[in-house]
Amino acid sequence: MDRRDRYSLRQVPIPGSRVARCDEVECGPHLHGWVTRLATTDRDRIRQVEASGRRYTQRLDGAFVEFRFPPGQRCFAAHVVDKAQLFIPPSRRPTSAGLWVEQFGENQQQLAELQARG
Repeated sequence: MDRRDRYSLRQVPIPGSRVARCDEVECGPHLHGWVTRLATTDRDRIRQVEASGRRYTQRLDGAFVEFRFPPGQRCFAAHVVDKAQLFIPPSRRPTSAGLWVEQFGENQQQLAELQARG
């Protein structure tokens, strides 16, 4: 068995998908607030935060600037809803969930047998 065999699961937007609001997806940063820590030399990202229109407090911590965002506001992530799941076996061709699970199980069994043989 090739050691490069990889099984993966990816979610990709499908036609008609949309970006959801944080409150629609119960986003953790939206519910609890969050901290963004940036190097003071990262001027582009600092400007993006400052121009974002979000509420925050700012604290300088040595070579870093820390932005604390209170809960109840939109985070910086794009929450895409209505995603399709792609099950990717080592062949790199997307397959069905059932076939992916079957092939993954067979792969695990082969690995266990190889390990038992030493």
